[in-house]
Amino acid sequence: MVAKTNGQNSRIKTCIEKTAVILFFIIASIFQGLYFFHQYLIANIVIMIYAGYIIYQKRDKLFLNRTVISLFVFSVLYIVSVLYGVNKEGALREALRVIAFTPVFMIGSLCHNHHKQWIDKGIIISGVIVSLLGLMALSGIFPIEGAVFDERVQSTFHYANTAAVYFMIGIILCLKYLSQVRSGEWRVVLNLCIYILTCGLVLTYSRGMWIIFSLFSLFILLSGRLLDKDSKIRYLFLLALSAIVSLFLVSNSGEIRFTVVLLIGAITAILPEYLGMPFYMNSLKVLMVIGLAAINLVRNPVYSRITDIGFDVTEWAARMAYYKGALRLIADYPLFGAGAMGWTVLCEQYAADYVKYVHNYFLQVLTDVGLTGFASLMVFIISTLVRFARAKQKDWYYLIVILTILSHSLIDVDMHFQLISIIFFLYCGMICDRGRFETTEKVRFSRKKG
Repeated sequence: MVAKTNGQNSRIKTCIEKTAVILFFIIASIFQGLYFFHQYLIANIVIMIYAGYIIYQKRDKLFLNRTVISLFVFSVLYIVSVLYGVNKEGALREALRVIAFTPVFMIGSLCHNHHKQWIDKGIIISGVIVSLLGLMALSGIFPIEGAVFDERVQSTFHYANTAAVYFMIGIILCLKYLSQVRSGEWRVVLNLCIYILTCGLVLTYSRGMWIIFSLFSLFILLSGRLLDKDSKIRYLFLLALSAIVSLFLVSNSGEIRFTVVLLIGAITAILPEYLGMPFYMNSLKVLMVIGLAAINLVRNPVYSRITDIGFDVTEWAARMAYYKGALRLIADYPLFGAGAMGWTVLCEQYAADYVKYVHNYFLQVLTDVGLTGFASLMVFIISTLVRFARAKQKDWYYLIVILTILSHSLIDVDMHFQLISIIFFLYCGMICDRGRFETTEKVRFSRKKG
């Protein structure tokens, strides 16, 4: 009887924890990706409590290594910058944001496989919700303030480029499970998720993410390691379908037409799963013919956005001015930077224009906490990648999530959305999961028994 009661209590506890993890990502994505101070402050408190709970439960498994130390030093440097920074209020706010990075990493490194699945599902579900809200706002069915700007889907993030990053993370995680599941019902669900997320990504008009997503898709289709042949055909079919549907969505005005096109696309996404792989192959050929014949590219906003890709675009020229200004600032404040968010105060002096962030996370770190902070961040990243390389069991999809965030952070402000930072450090912790390694560390936090 006692064992039965304990088992029921354990199941209830697991269910509550799973629901809480999934709800965290849904709520965080709906509230602008935790961009604003009051949002990430509340989220950080929740993270600290959950990290304390996880660490207490697994205190015998805690280890001290260069990865943890470098990330902790990175956070401490941001706290110290409050004392000398040229923007003390901004430095304090940024320090309160950064202090969550180490606890998040610890959660990732200590969580079990079922915890990882909850996190993956939370990101996928929230990504689909955010994409649908953005698409409905674009159609006019469900207007949301800030969800659409200049015909670009921004959804609840209120920033198209970061929304695109979130959608791509969801697609990567969907592919992870598409390569694993054998149930037809689950494949139907994953097909729908990939379709909705890809439509959302295309309609953000994020050129940087289009390039990254194209390179990722090419890699995943050519790689023999990540997807089997049938999964590659499914993914290629969904890519073609999502691209064509997206082009038709922006070419057709009116709520009813928009909804009909989106629903037809959703039905098409799941139909081949019931009719078998030969139907996938035939559908893919038909989609390619339709795509080439029906898309009036010269009048389509997507085509116009593609032709704008290049370094002579005004937006890129502005960012190059920010980067040059940041380098001049770094030259004046080399060792410890101008303090967190010092760029916000000094940008007009160094870049002749006001912009809150440098739009390059690594340059931002250099302006905030100088070469010292940059070195600690690079030690953390390199150490994480080395630990992944040494792991017996490698999760390549988690590595791709990390590299996606890092690569886009070279040209944008994604890491200043706390949700994206949480995902980055969480997945860094996951690929540093100690269960994946043959070697052991010598320094423990816990005391030996006996």
